[in-house]
Amino acid sequence: MRYLRITFSVFCGALCLLVMFFWARSYWYADGGLLKLLPSEYIQFHTGDGRMCIWFEHKPIEKSFDWWSNPITEHTPPDAENRIPWFDLAFWPTFARLYMAHWVFVLATGFLAIIPWCPRKFSVRGMLMAMTFLAVIAALIGWVDRTF
Repeated sequence: MRYLRITFSVFCGALCLLVMFFWARSYWYADGGLLKLLPSEYIQFHTGDGRMCIWFEHKPIEKSFDWWSNPITEHTPPDAENRIPWFDLAFWPTFARLYMAHWVFVLATGFLAIIPWCPRKFSVRGMLMAMTFLAVIAALIGWVDRTF
């Protein structure tokens, strides 16, 4: 059981670092790609300006895998009305689309990496330290999201 906990934490931590890399990269490059899952199912994604869009579509395609990257020449202002929201999930008959800010995925994977190492006992001091840490992280994320 100990090895499973270590493996899970290492996997989630590595995924967190990878998403942080793509989060920083998304302010300079617009990345995208697609991955064919089944003959009539595929996943396509696009990242840029600190946001990502992932959609799952039910439609046959020719390619099995594709990747593209273009430099961003004109950034979307932080207060623009047409900026991609930090979270949105929508469904259509042939596909589902998920908009998400990178920081949501970073927090989720970081939280999953830390959970196996949390102590089993509850203490008020530990709760206050955790709440302070989460408040600082939330304020930092809010500042980065509005500024860039």
